[in-house]
Amino acid sequence: MDILSVQSAVLHGIVGNNAAVPVLQSLGWAPLALHTAWYSHHKGHPGWFGEVTTPAVFERFLQYAFQATHLQVTTVLSGYLGSAAQADLLVRYLPDGVCYACDPVMGDVPGGQYVSDAIVQAYRERLIPRATVLLPNQFELGLLAGCSIQTMPEAIDAAHALLAQYPVLQIVLIKGIRVADALHLVTVSREQLTRTQHPAVDYRLSGTGDAFSAAWLGLYLRTRSLHLSLTYAGEFLPGGAAYGSRTATRVTIVARVALAATGSFTLGAGACVVKNSGWWLVVSKNLEGKPEDPRGNPNGVLLFFHHR
Repeated sequence: MDILSVQSAVLHGIVGNNAAVPVLQSLGWAPLALHTAWYSHHKGHPGWFGEVTTPAVFERFLQYAFQATHLQVTTVLSGYLGSAAQADLLVRYLPDGVCYACDPVMGDVPGGQYVSDAIVQAYRERLIPRATVLLPNQFELGLLAGCSIQTMPEAIDAAHALLAQYPVLQIVLIKGIRVADALHLVTVSREQLTRTQHPAVDYRLSGTGDAFSAAWLGLYLRTRSLHLSLTYAGEFLPGGAAYGSRTATRVTIVARVALAATGSFTLGAGACVVKNSGWWLVVSKNLEGKPEDPRGNPNGVLLFFHHR
């Protein structure tokens, strides 16, 4: 089962695939990275240069990803697109039954829209109708809904309206509604609603949305739980991931996720050991036999992923 991440790439910085790929890797995935553009650094900073991947090259990579016999792409995550032509090609090659998570990168607050109207139209008319999951930020949700989104009820109503408008769409994850000093995260599906909140940090950092989308997707594919994936993707970014040794035969990565996400396990003398699809997850415990989080979060645990 392969994940294809379709986003921009930069020589310097952590945005697009530079952010999404390491996050997915830290959660035990080995994503394929297809770059929609190649830039020196984030375009929000002066002095950038680079170019959008041409339609011909983009199509060749899509053909390889979906037609190579040694690959099995079952999930696609798309982010920044360099042109509307890329949207047309992505829709053309998306196989039936693939899980498509669409991060409609179109703008943000306070900068507003930073892609062309043609790309916005491509999201509305071609990409979102094929999407299983939609991951807009507050500005993008308002752009798709045709109105400004300022409150949680407005955000939830807009998510339900999108689910009603697009029959294939199953989940709308709103990546942050700022209310006072808190940032609210909301997942709305056709069956349930789950939400969490985190302290708002008044510091602008590019790439956090790309990293969050990847963290949520990687966790959701492991757990199939809207609540767990939202909760721990929200904690993943400030908590971070610590990298251990990496060799061709053994990968050790540390990530904060929920013990409940791992399924059945066997208690040992000082650790829980979980086998999950070829990965051994070692969970530290305190002396009372409870899962322990060194950062002091009673709801979280520390997982060491050992690949064999």
